[in-house]
Amino acid sequence: MKPIIVKIMRYLVLLFGILFIVWGLAQVQYGTVQHGVGTESVPIDTQMATPGSMISVHVKSDNTTETRVVKLESRDAFFQNGTLVDKFLVAGGSDGGGRGRDVNLFSHSPSLTPTAYRIVVLDADGTTDNIANINYSVTYTVWMPDFTLILIGFLMIFMALLFRALSKVQTSQVPVDLGAEPARPQRAPQQPPMRQPPARAPMQPPVRPPARMPPTRAPPPPPETYEEPYPPEEDYPPEEAPPPETYDEPEVVAPPPPPTRQPPAAQKPVAKIRCSACGEIIPIYTKNRPIRITCSNCGRSGTLK
Repeated sequence: MKPIIVKIMRYLVLLFGILFIVWGLAQVQYGTVQHGVGTESVPIDTQMATPGSMISVHVKSDNTTETRVVKLESRDAFFQNGTLVDKFLVAGGSDGGGRGRDVNLFSHSPSLTPTAYRIVVLDADGTTDNIANINYSVTYTVWMPDFTLILIGFLMIFMALLFRALSKVQTSQVPVDLGAEPARPQRAPQQPPMRQPPARAPMQPPVRPPARMPPTRAPPPPPETYEEPYPPEEDYPPEEAPPPETYDEPEVVAPPPPPTRQPPAAQKPVAKIRCSACGEIIPIYTKNRPIRITCSNCGRSGTLK
């Protein structure tokens, strides 16, 4: 919906809220009673009014009269000279400015409960003996606010103000032009990459050399024993003489010891590293990489890159 339409609707709601409040406050009740000479005078009763109502009475007569305004919902009265006299009056009476030929009465406090009002016009003595011979007219106005209409008006004004406050809350939007390529954010000047330390190869457990086999020894010579002389050999002809028996003794060869490289005493190490297992200083005599290194103290080995 367009913003201008929303704004117009908000102002309309605000205007209607004010109109409902005025409408609820302007609820009144009018009445006019004309009394002629020779007619019986009777009290004038208004319709039931809402709480907070107030009444205004104007009496105009040819002779002096006494006007009294009574609230019927809380009435306390007594008879005097054949006339019902109320103890508590809303307005009027002989002491309340109700005596005269042109009287204007107004209730000074609103009613606390729903009520109806009674207007009584008496003669100058406060009785009804000669009231039939007096010509007078009574005009009254009862102001009775309608709280339902007033509440509706306040709710509409509250909603209009609430919508106005919400319309001011705007979310941040970034315009995007689909026809052109969006501007790329400027990059900060690149800094030279930091040199990372060389990754160390994981140390492998030390490789133990294979167990050496003990050299096989030749069996010891048999102990010397006394041998009886053999009987003399018979002479056989050369053709029949058996060939002499020969026995080959096995040769036992011990495995050569593994060669050990020892750096020359006069050569200086190129670099030195510390064993991560035992902390032993290991000298390096060559710059070739990678190189396999074995700790001489704990036997742990690794590769130096």
